[in-house]
Amino acid sequence: MKRVINKILKNDFTKDIGITTIGQLIAMFLTFVLNKVISIRLGPAQFTEYSLIHKTASVITYVMILSLGIALPRYLAIFREAKDRKKELVYVKTSLLITLVSTVVTFAVCIIFKETFASLLFGKDAKYIGFILPTLLLSLQIGVTTLLYSYYRGINDFIKYNASQCIVSVLLILSCFLDSDLLPIVYFMSGFGIVVSIIGFISIIRKYKKYSVGKSDIHESSKTLLKYSLPRVPGEFILFSFTLLPMVIINQRIGLERAAGYSAALGILTAVTPLYRYIGMVLLPYASKIVVNNDINAIENKIKKLSYVYIITSIIEIIAVLLFTKLVIIVIYSKKYVVYSNIVRVVSLSILPNSLYLLIRNPLDAISKKPINSINLLISFVIMMIFVYYSNTEFLYALSFFVGYLVLGILSFISWIVVKNRFKKRSNKVLEKC
Repeated sequence: MKRVINKILKNDFTKDIGITTIGQLIAMFLTFVLNKVISIRLGPAQFTEYSLIHKTASVITYVMILSLGIALPRYLAIFREAKDRKKELVYVKTSLLITLVSTVVTFAVCIIFKETFASLLFGKDAKYIGFILPTLLLSLQIGVTTLLYSYYRGINDFIKYNASQCIVSVLLILSCFLDSDLLPIVYFMSGFGIVVSIIGFISIIRKYKKYSVGKSDIHESSKTLLKYSLPRVPGEFILFSFTLLPMVIINQRIGLERAAGYSAALGILTAVTPLYRYIGMVLLPYASKIVVNNDINAIENKIKKLSYVYIITSIIEIIAVLLFTKLVIIVIYSKKYVVYSNIVRVVSLSILPNSLYLLIRNPLDAISKKPINSINLLISFVIMMIFVYYSNTEFLYALSFFVGYLVLGILSFISWIVVKNRFKKRSNKVLEKC
């Protein structure tokens, strides 16, 4: 047993997965505490408004950071493997500069048309005009903290990656006790997150003080980053809308009360898949190193072994939900939702294909510059929406979600095989020339 534990601790990949799993479980718990504290401090009405502000800020963040949360760790992992510290500094500064420019543009547009945006996003009440600035600041906080986390993820420092998230979460919880009104709390939360991120990036840049960055460096890195990240921005919006838009249509067709079953089913799906997402995140920097050392077999073996784990655990989770549907619903929600058991059973089948997508998406982003995940998401989303549009029973609506995730999982698996084989062919051609 001791020998097995020592072997695990000596394996960097296994150790990073362990650290990330524990760290993200803590972060999940802190997020739960944050929502609980906010709901108690604000009350039902203001908490609903906070949820709307937070969701809107999350969408605006996509525009502000332009998928740099994926691009930055990829290139940092490549430069770390190549031992090119100057390039690391260049890409960190360039990412911050791009974020600054997009933030200024986004702030300007939203503030100039604040009345239109307030009416569109929150409602026609005049008080919602005052929601625009705190929403923008919250989106900036989410954006800069995402970049901070991405830096640590890119250099394979998963201790700081998880620690920084936990520190920010604790500060966000503490900010809720500084006031009992919605907007001041949002301002405090935004301020804490932005300040922590600024301090974090200052300390990061100081580590590279012996390197200098010129305009030509920024210019070249900007082109590379934007060429990689901009095509992935639509994919971020599709991912956000993947279940949201179908739910809007279902709500309109059958009403909020009957549609609650689909929300419950998707909530259970979300509850059982986070570990797949966290383990998959560790793969990005490891897969990115392939670009430098051409050792695709190493990451291929990791994905093969993890795929067995994902498939087995997914099947166990699906069987558990199918056999103990009522118990699962009562534990996560309440007895009122038991009437939606059949919907939950159908949607639970999505656990397996969704887990495979979460496993493969990071290696795809690491190895290929093309936005393959965005294309797969778009195709899956369109197919799911067609199923939703032509559905006329509760069973078919539930089946639509399974079909969407099934197509996404299959496309991800096929994409990985194609990308992997193409990479191997390129590597063999290089070796033949040598």
